[in-house]
Amino acid sequence: MSPQAQSSSIVSDNYGIMKKTSMKLLSGSNDNISTKINLEAPRKSPRYCFIKHKKNEDEANKEFLRKIELIAIACLLLERLKVMRTGKWRIFVRFTGTCEIFQNFTDTLFLDWQNQCLNDEHLISGKNMILSMTTGAGKTLVAEIVMLRELINRRRSCILVVPYVAIAQEKVYSLSLFEDKFNICIEEYAASKGRLPPIKHRKRESVYVATIEKANLLINSLIEVDRIDEIGVLVVDELHMIGENIRGAIIEQGLIKFMQKGTGQIVGMSATLSNVEQLAKFLNAAVFSTKFRPVKLIEKVKIDNSLYVIQPGGELELEMNLGENKLKNRDPDGLVPLLYDIVPRRSVLIFCPTKKNCENVCKMLSYLMPKSFRERKKTERLAIVKALKNEEDGEFPSLLELSITRGVAYHHSGLTADERKIIEGAYQDGIISIICCTSTLAAGVNLPARRVIINAPLVGKESLRKAQYLQMIGRAGRAGYDDMGEAVTVVRSSYEESKVS
Repeated sequence: MSPQAQSSSIVSDNYGIMKKTSMKLLSGSNDNISTKINLEAPRKSPRYCFIKHKKNEDEANKEFLRKIELIAIACLLLERLKVMRTGKWRIFVRFTGTCEIFQNFTDTLFLDWQNQCLNDEHLISGKNMILSMTTGAGKTLVAEIVMLRELINRRRSCILVVPYVAIAQEKVYSLSLFEDKFNICIEEYAASKGRLPPIKHRKRESVYVATIEKANLLINSLIEVDRIDEIGVLVVDELHMIGENIRGAIIEQGLIKFMQKGTGQIVGMSATLSNVEQLAKFLNAAVFSTKFRPVKLIEKVKIDNSLYVIQPGGELELEMNLGENKLKNRDPDGLVPLLYDIVPRRSVLIFCPTKKNCENVCKMLSYLMPKSFRERKKTERLAIVKALKNEEDGEFPSLLELSITRGVAYHHSGLTADERKIIEGAYQDGIISIICCTSTLAAGVNLPARRVIINAPLVGKESLRKAQYLQMIGRAGRAGYDDMGEAVTVVRSSYEESKVS
C-alpha cells in the first residue's frame, strides 16, 4: 500500500488513527501492536493538535509514524524507571488529552493509582495538582509523564525543582539519555551551573532541572525577559519543604511569581503533607492522594538492647532482646547485630546525622562485619575501586577504598557526582551491601533497601522531622526489589524515644 493510500485509511474525520504496525523501535521487539491514538483537539488551543492543520495526507502519515516512535520512547522511559518488574503490563500515555492502552511493550506494570491520576480531569485540563502519597508509591513517574506530554504535545519547556544538588545531578544524568530521541535539552541549574536567562533554542524545548534556589532565580530571569510563558509545567518535588524556614520561603516566592506571571501548570509532590488543604487553596490546586504502598513496611525502634515493633496506634511491642552488646566500645549503637540477618543477601541503608558520622560508621563496619562478608566478591569490589581511582586520577579517599573492598561505602555531598554514581551502581548490583548516608539520599536518589536503619533521630544537630523520617523509611522495601521492607530507628534515651514516637 502506498503512503498516500495508507494515510487515507488511517486519518478519520475526528482525527483518530487506527493502524497495525510492526514495532521494531524497542530493542529486540518485533511484536505487531494495534494502536489507537485519539488526536482530538484539546480545549485550550487547536495548535496542540498534531494532525488537524496538516496540508496533505503524506504529512499526516509521517506524523503518525513519529507518534509511534514517541510511544516507544515513553515505554523505554518507564522501563528505565523500573516501577515494577512483574507480569504483563499496561502503559497509559497521554496525547492531547486522551489516554490509550499499549500492551506487551515491556514487563513493567503501570500501577492502578497512576492510571487514575493520569486520567484525572484536573490534570488533563492543566489545573494545578498536588500529589500526596507515601515515598515509593511512584508519584515521580506521574510527574515525568506530565512533563513528557507537555514537551511532545504542546512544545513548551518544563522546570523540575528538587531539593539537593545530588538529586539534580542524578535527574540530569538519567533524563539526558532522551535528549536526542525527543529533540529536547536537559539543563542543570544547581550549584554554579545554569545560565540566566537560559539560552533560547529555536526548535528544541528544555527541561530545567533546578535546585530550590536556582529555580527561583530561573523564574525571575524568565519573567524579566518576558519568556515565562515558555514554561508549560513546573514540578516541585518535596513540596512539604515549603514549611521550612529559609528554603520554604524561597519555594513559596517562586510559586507565587509563577502563578502571577506564568500560564503553566504546577505539579507538587510530597510524601507527607499535614496541611494539604491549606496548600491546595494557596495553589488553587486539586489534590490526588492515596495510601497505596506497593510493598509492606514494618517500622521498628531499637532502645538499648531491645528491638520493638511500632504498632499502627503508636504502641511499642517487644519483638526480641538483642542481648548484651559485647562490642560496645567499638559499636556503641549496636548496629552490627541489626545487619547479620540481612546482608549479603539483601541490602541495608544506614542514615547518619552528619557526614563525619557516615564515615565513622562506615569505617567501624569495615572492621567489625564477619570475615565471610568482608571477603566475598573481592574481584568485583576491586574493580569498583579501580573505576573510582580512574575517575579521580588516582586521588581517592583511603577510607572509601578500604570500605568498598569490604562491602561497605558511605554516600554524602562530599563525594563527586561520578563517585556517587559508581557507588550507587555497585550497590544496585549487590557488590556493595551497606551504604552509610546522610538525609540527602532519602530525598530522591533511587537506592532501595530491605532494611533502613536511622542511626539517631537527628539531621545535623536538629531533631528529625516527621517528613524527613517518612522519606528515610520510604527507602525500605521498594517495589520491584523486595517483598517487604523494615525500618529501624536507633534511640539512646527516653528523650529521643519521645521524638520518634
